[in-house]
Amino acid sequence: MDFRPSDEQASAAYNQFREVQAKRSSYKLTTVGFYDSKALVNVKLEALSRNNIRKIVSDYETAYLDATDDYDYKKAEEDAFNKYKEILDKSDLVESSDKLNISMTKKDGKWDIKMKNVDGSQNEYLLESYIGHVMDY
Repeated sequence: MDFRPSDEQASAAYNQFREVQAKRSSYKLTTVGFYDSKALVNVKLEALSRNNIRKIVSDYETAYLDATDDYDYKKAEEDAFNKYKEILDKSDLVESSDKLNISMTKKDGKWDIKMKNVDGSQNEYLLESYIGHVMDY
């Protein structure tokens, strides 16, 4: 809210997120249907969750404020931001609760993936999960 990281800091944090997400997350694919050159595949994700990350960030900010007694929220946010990698490593993974399907069509021996033509907005959740927005409520 008060602390604004530089572009370089934000980029580094994004790279940390991608690294931890790639290392810790997992997925399970299940074929829902297959006919001729078309397939429907269900994806179950276990991944980082923005909600869980936010909770730990808030806990770190509160701990900073309790330890310093100066109630400088900007410094508390900066302190938590500087521990972002540690926070990502601590964050519990969440299994997706929404139905995430991928529609695939085989063209020239390769599968073409269409994200938005099955289950409407549900597939947007799959895309959002790659940035930590796993539906965990």
